[in-house]
Amino acid sequence: VDYHGALRMTVQPFRKDYSNSPWHHDGCGKRLKAFIYLTDVDEHTPCTQVAAGTQHFHWYPTTHYFAGQQGHNKLNPKGIHRAFEPSITRMFGKVGGGFIFDTNTLHAADMDSKIKLRDVIIVEFSSVRHAQNIPRGPRGPDDGYLSSFDPAYCPSANEKGYLNSKALDEYLSS
Repeated sequence: VDYHGALRMTVQPFRKDYSNSPWHHDGCGKRLKAFIYLTDVDEHTPCTQVAAGTQHFHWYPTTHYFAGQQGHNKLNPKGIHRAFEPSITRMFGKVGGGFIFDTNTLHAADMDSKIKLRDVIIVEFSSVRHAQNIPRGPRGPDDGYLSSFDPAYCPSANEKGYLNSKALDEYLSS
C-alpha cells in the first residue's frame, strides 16, 4: 500500500471560493482518503458530503486525473441530488472522529451558511502498483486532455511512504 502522506486542511466558514466544493470524484484510480477531525464537525461547519455507493459508477476514466481540462470535473448538483439524494450523507463527527472513503465516490463540500471552521488531517492510500503505473507528463489537446496525471495532484504531492496491509492492498489492487 502506498501512503501519500498527511495533509492538514483548515476550511474557514463563509468561504465561497473553495474549488473542490462542487460535486466531483477525484478521478485518480482506486484510492482511499481518511479524514481525521481536529475540530467538531456539525451542521454549522463546512463538511464533506458523500453519495454512498457511487464509487461503482464510471464517471471519468479512473486512470486519468480529471479527464478533460483541469478544473472541469465538477458535476451538476441538481442532477446529483435528483439521482442520489437518499444516499447523500453529511460527514459530521467529533474531534478525533472522521471517515474513510474511496475517492471514486462522488463527494462535495457543503459550504452554505457555515459559521465555524473545520480543521482536519487528510491521509491518502493507494496500491503501490497503481501509483507506479500512473502515466506522467503534460496533458494537452492532442488527445482531448485525457492522458497523464499532474504529479502534484495524483497521488497528492505530500510525502510518500509504504504500509504493510494485505487487506488494504487487496482492496486497492482490485
